[in-house]
Amino acid sequence: MYFGADSLSGIPSPRSGGGPLTAMIVEPALPDAIFAVSMLSSVGFHVTVAESFLEARAILNARLPALLVTEIQLGAYNGLHLVVHGTALRPDMATVVSGCRPDPVVRRE
Repeated sequence: MYFGADSLSGIPSPRSGGGPLTAMIVEPALPDAIFAVSMLSSVGFHVTVAESFLEARAILNARLPALLVTEIQLGAYNGLHLVVHGTALRPDMATVVSGCRPDPVVRRE
């Protein structure tokens, strides 16, 4: 996952009920998660990190972030399912999906 300085310029500043900016990063690779947390925190987001699909789904069911950043390939699961689930619960949720490994299922669809 790569976030350059310009990567965040187009992300709106969604606020959760007038509270702090909230984001969830779903990333199994610790170095990538640390970097993403640093970038989002630097522009005011309060960030939650999930290492797996199941952990992320549980967090989404408990509290919905304004921004969801997920890796597309999450073991046997797909990050797009988190996007569908999260935006069904919170239609205004901004989402970013990243991936560096080809996913044959997504490629076929």
